[in-house]
Amino acid sequence: MSLVLCAALILMLGGGDLTSVSEDDYDFSMPFEYRLVYKNLGDIPIGPDDFLEQRSYIEQRLIFASNLYCGDVNVTTEFDAGGILDGDSTNPMVNSSRIARNHKYGWAVDRLFVRETYLLYSHKYYRIYLGQKLFHWGMGMLFNNGRERQLFGENYFGDTGVGLKFSYFPMKLFMDSDLSDRIEMSHQMTYVIRDNFANNYYGDIAYQLASSMTYDSESGMDLRDGFKVGLLYIYRDQTNRYDERMRLNIFDLFLKKEHFINNDISMPNIFLFFEFAYLIGNTEKKLYGRERDYSIDSYGFILRSGITDKDYNIYIDLGYALGDDNPYDGKMSQFIFNPEFREGIILFSELYGFSSALSSVRSNKLLLSDPRPEYLESSETMGGISNATFISLNTSYKFAALLRLDYSIILANTDKGIIDPYFTYKVGENRNYYDSVTNSKFLGVENDIGLESEWYRNRYFKIKTRCEYGILFVGDALHNPDNKSDVISLFLMKISIDNL
Repeated sequence: MSLVLCAALILMLGGGDLTSVSEDDYDFSMPFEYRLVYKNLGDIPIGPDDFLEQRSYIEQRLIFASNLYCGDVNVTTEFDAGGILDGDSTNPMVNSSRIARNHKYGWAVDRLFVRETYLLYSHKYYRIYLGQKLFHWGMGMLFNNGRERQLFGENYFGDTGVGLKFSYFPMKLFMDSDLSDRIEMSHQMTYVIRDNFANNYYGDIAYQLASSMTYDSESGMDLRDGFKVGLLYIYRDQTNRYDERMRLNIFDLFLKKEHFINNDISMPNIFLFFEFAYLIGNTEKKLYGRERDYSIDSYGFILRSGITDKDYNIYIDLGYALGDDNPYDGKMSQFIFNPEFREGIILFSELYGFSSALSSVRSNKLLLSDPRPEYLESSETMGGISNATFISLNTSYKFAALLRLDYSIILANTDKGIIDPYFTYKVGENRNYYDSVTNSKFLGVENDIGLESEWYRNRYFKIKTRCEYGILFVGDALHNPDNKSDVISLFLMKISIDNL
């Protein structure tokens, strides 16, 4: 089935506040979210045998949290409940959707677990975090819209860890001024236990040390007319049940800058935004009884410019990320192309994330339990997307303060297309020759349209409805082995209740 269909229906109740009590030094709240999802990715070739796998599932999810503030102490617990209602998969990669491997029809896997809980103590000079968190590791997600960066390994479901984080403001030891609030140092130690449910990595453990320093020219997260620069260092030591070991040393340098021409909300405002990130480091691996060392070298940026007003927004994004186009240079430069700098559906993230994982599975991931083909080296530098550039246009307009219509289009291109060593071998190339699957460099074009309406509001909360439809025309660089073009479409409906 060369045509890939993807449809999703999401019912979301989010941001509601079940309880809220405020006093001078006490506050308690419980925001929540409910989601119902159906997704179908159609027939997708995967694995050394290139069999066709059809992945579809229906999932329900309830996320709620409790936040307790008592003076300088903040206790937060976030719960996650839900599971697969029905599924159809033979793909060992769908661990994130909790469908067991080698079962043609999945089953309901109800779950209730603590996704994150921590105790935060805030002082004038320092902050201390003590807690547990669910981790998702994903190599090279440079830009994630201000969320925590994901740096390593596979994006599996269920990694959880306990840790202690200590952050402080070193300049406050010497002075107490506005400047001393802008430089922050933090140190973190985390112990991670992997619980990936029916995949070959079950039982992995790891520990991680992290230190970072950030400077924010405008204290807080508001970057208007300011900038933020930081350096993060992470050391990770991981061992799986096959006694295979991996050490990682990562330096992550990032810079954010946002500038507004004027700050008069009564007038249209021209703005510029720029973010750059650079990852450098090395790995030490012991796989199949052999030592393997690789360097990590990856960078990228996003540049946004546009005009914003109370009724409309128009802006253009230009992004670039370094990919992996040489399996023998000893460098890991893979990335997940995920431009989450706009509202709407991100079909590219699903497609690019899967295509990178697809080539990686063909060369690596199945080999820990399956016999390793002699013609394939065990190298993270094999496969994936080469250097990629995207450009997008995003517009939105608000009618009568209650209805908003938006449209966006994204085009993406690579230097060399998809690098897939297994596929080039299968089509008759020399087994030591690794190159792109096709000669095309065009990844695709995506169109999204959305409609949002606010149909109820009072002094306590508001209710909004949003519908979106997106369609991605897959470029020649991402054709299936049958050399036929794919089309991915997605529909989303969201109902949300938010407290004011």
